[in-house]
Amino acid sequence: MKFLAISRFNSAWNALAPEKQAAITLASFAYVEKYKKSGQLKEVFLLGDLKSSATVWEHKSSEEMTRAVMEIPFFAYQDMEVLAPIVEEDAYRKVFAEAMEAAQKAGSH
Repeated sequence: MKFLAISRFNSAWNALAPEKQAAITLASFAYVEKYKKSGQLKEVFLLGDLKSSATVWEHKSSEEMTRAVMEIPFFAYQDMEVLAPIVEEDAYRKVFAEAMEAAQKAGSH
């Protein structure tokens, strides 16, 4: 199951000392590498404001995704929205074509 997570720093992040922000950021780099190596974190994008990110994950369950999210070093300093499941375009096209074919067959009877 694929998940899309959108994260934005909240006001608690801005209240941190720069040294604390730097330490958390370094810990976050290690976190990202851990999940990329495991194959669960597929993509990481920083949004244009550099205060937000979009990530694509693959997990067996929502529970597994929740565990990963709660390990994020930034967790207490971000507002996050997780969308699931996300559907790949190829899968959508396949299902759509099957539905159209079934509708045509039903209409021809």
